[in-house]
Amino acid sequence: MTYILKGSVAASLMAAMLATSEISHAQDFTIDFGGRHMLDYAFADISGPDSKIRDEEIRRLRGKVSGKLGSKWSYKVETTIDTESDGFNLILEDAYVQFKPGIGNWAFIFGQDNTTVSMLEQESSLHSGTYERAAFTDAFGFSRRLGVVAKTKGYKGNKFTRPKVDKPFGQGGLGALSFIAHYDNLDLQDAVYTGKLDTFALGADWWPTSKTRLGVNYFNADAENGSADKGEGIVARAQFEF
Repeated sequence: MTYILKGSVAASLMAAMLATSEISHAQDFTIDFGGRHMLDYAFADISGPDSKIRDEEIRRLRGKVSGKLGSKWSYKVETTIDTESDGFNLILEDAYVQFKPGIGNWAFIFGQDNTTVSMLEQESSLHSGTYERAAFTDAFGFSRRLGVVAKTKGYKGNKFTRPKVDKPFGQGGLGALSFIAHYDNLDLQDAVYTGKLDTFALGADWWPTSKTRLGVNYFNADAENGSADKGEGIVARAQFEF
């Protein structure tokens, strides 16, 4: 679906459309509107071959509608607004219904959703410790798939979720701080795909509220048999969830 609208106009329209946080028509049927806006600025130096990156981008601009269909069913549709190409393009991310039978923590998802082969793929970019996921999620092409997924949510406590900000900024507090150190190793030993990538990252974030994030990540990467030998830089992010 393509509309002739520029990115800045799209962002303004999305904010206006999603001003209402929740509309409930009945006790067992709800409609929630929301989305996310992530703006990144990268400052990096690459060697072998040598190059420099000094660039900003709208990393994610998404809108969603979700809600409940009774006590056991729920739904979600989320799209990305592509501001990089000409015009106004909507890219479907999630489109599914979920059924919870009430047996333990089991849930069944019908439709398009993230694959369950990686906890990092299950983790929302809103709450991830570093701005980039581990290299193997891209190396093996993990992405959303159309089909049926059965899973439990018992591991929910073992992944990053929305931080709890006891004293939000502007409400008698200064928000919250979070810090992370991350090491990632990708070692491919195959006749077709050979190479190695070691990445070290440090991150610091200020959360004025649980839905607002300002932070920086430092990364240092060494590669073998890749498109570059080494990379080092800083990525700054401003994030807002609505």
